[in-house]
Order: sequence, then structure tokens, then C-alpha cells
Amino acid sequence: MIKRVVIVFLLLIVLVATSFYLIINKPKDRGDQEDVLFVVNYGDSLKSIGLNLYREDLIWHNSIFITYAIISNKSQNLKAGHYLLNKSMSIVDIVNTFYLGNSAEQRITIIEGWNKNDIAEYLSNTIADFDVDVFLSKSVEGYLYPDTYNIPYGYTEEDIIKLMLDNFNKKITEEMRMDIARQGKTISDIVIMASIIEKEVRSFEDMALVSGILWKRIEHNIPLQSCATIVYITGKKSTQVTSEETKIDSPYNTYINRGLPIGPISNPGIKSIKAAIYPQDSEYFFYLSKPDGETVFSKTFDEHIQAKNKYLK
Repeated sequence: MIKRVVIVFLLLIVLVATSFYLIINKPKDRGDQEDVLFVVNYGDSLKSIGLNLYREDLIWHNSIFITYAIISNKSQNLKAGHYLLNKSMSIVDIVNTFYLGNSAEQRITIIEGWNKNDIAEYLSNTIADFDVDVFLSKSVEGYLYPDTYNIPYGYTEEDIIKLMLDNFNKKITEEMRMDIARQGKTISDIVIMASIIEKEVRSFEDMALVSGILWKRIEHNIPLQSCATIVYITGKKSTQVTSEETKIDSPYNTYINRGLPIGPISNPGIKSIKAAIYPQDSEYFFYLSKPDGETVFSKTFDEHIQAKNKYLK
């Protein structure tokens, strides 16, 4: 009799264990892969996480989730974060996702030459609940390094800015910093110049030549006369600048002010930054960009006027 009871008891254990194994590995709906953004907050208890999963209809029952998390020895190491879950995931999948901290991320791409307003507009259309005003009040023009970023859900505007600033600091090598110092320039000088170059020309070869022209104009106390600085002031999408606009009273106006403008006009990429650090010497003092983007260089003002009449009229 006792032997039969033991056998029955063992069979029950096997049955329960098998059922438990099957249910923790069985998705709620294998065919439903629509993602749900699920948040685990710092301090959330295992019970509250389980209840929230159950309310979102992502698991069969919260007690099964809790039991598996405990017996798998992962219950104390579920990481806070924003996660993309769906009904095709089993309880095992979900617990492992929380345990590994595989928070959901959103990929964004910041284009070289965008200013902070361009970036703010893009992010407001890409990231949910993005606060443009907070971003603009905290960001630093010129140092929001253009690149592709994986932004974890839940990142604040300040977090995103820090990510870009950290990337900028990584791109400017120690050798580059030393070369800048040897030239008697500052990082700020280089970023301002690079921000102009970024908006003025396309190829690296042209960038280096334009850099040489602009630094030379500063040395000779000649205004930079960069149309890109006027476009930054007006906020126009068009690159065409009128004679009246070149007279606007602004510290960014390089037609009426000599030297560099007060700050960057865009967020430059590494090519324009390197061009600003390592300008190419030439006999040119003037340049213009044709409608197709090609840069035309001139040695004298008369040559420059001829080029303007030929390509921009």
C-alpha cells in the first residue's frame, strides 16, 4: 500500500513538473508578434511585475511567472527598463529578457550639418513624448555629434544630449587636440569653423581648401562672408541669400563682422572637423557653390564676380 502511494506521489510530481515545464515554455499566442512596450520600474516587486504582465495579457498567470523567476534563481536580478514584449514570448523568454536587461532601443540617425533645431524637430517626430523645449534649452550647438544612435526607451532629453556629447569627445582624438593647441586655436574655434565648412561644401578635398581660405581671410582681417551664417540667422530652408539679409545685425553675420561668428551654426561631422584642423593652403581667397554642389574657387575678387555671374545668375 505504501509503495503504491509513493508511486502515485512520484507520478503526481512528474505530472506537475511536466505541466509546469510546458506552460512556462508555451507562449500566450505564438502567432501574435505585435510588440507591447512594458516598463519595469526601479523598486518594482516580483509580484507587481507579474500582475502587470498578466494585466497586459502577456502571460498565463502571474503566479507561474513568480514561481519560475524564483526557482530559476533570477528573481532578485530582474533589471528595470523599458522592454518590447509580445504574446509569442514564453514566460522563460520574458524572465530572461528582464534578467539580461535587454531593454528596448530605438535607432536614430543625426545628419551631418543639422543644427539643434533640425535635430529637435527630427527627434520630436521619432521619439514618443520628446520635449523639444527641454532639448533646446539643454543642448549645445556644434557638439551634438552626427551619427547613428541606439536610444533606449525611457531616455530623457538630457540623456540623449549626453550620448551625443560623449560621442563628440571620443571622436576628437588626443592628437587632434594637441594639433589644435599647437596652432593657437581652441576646440570652440575649430567647431565653429567646421560648422561653417559643413554647410558650405560637400567633398573633403573642397572642405580642406575652403578651410584654408576662411582661416586666411581671418588672418588678413577680411570678413568670411559665409552665406551659411545668414541662413542660420534667418532660419530659411533656402540657401539663397539676399543683399538685405547680409546686413542683418547679428553676431552670427559674417558679412558685417570680421573673424569667426559667436558660435557654431551646425553640428559638423568628422570630415569638416578635420578640414578645420588641417586646412589646405592655396592661392585662392574666394569660392562659391554651383547649384549642383560643385565648388568653384577664385584667386581674385574679379574672378569671383565672373564666377558668380556665370554660375549663379
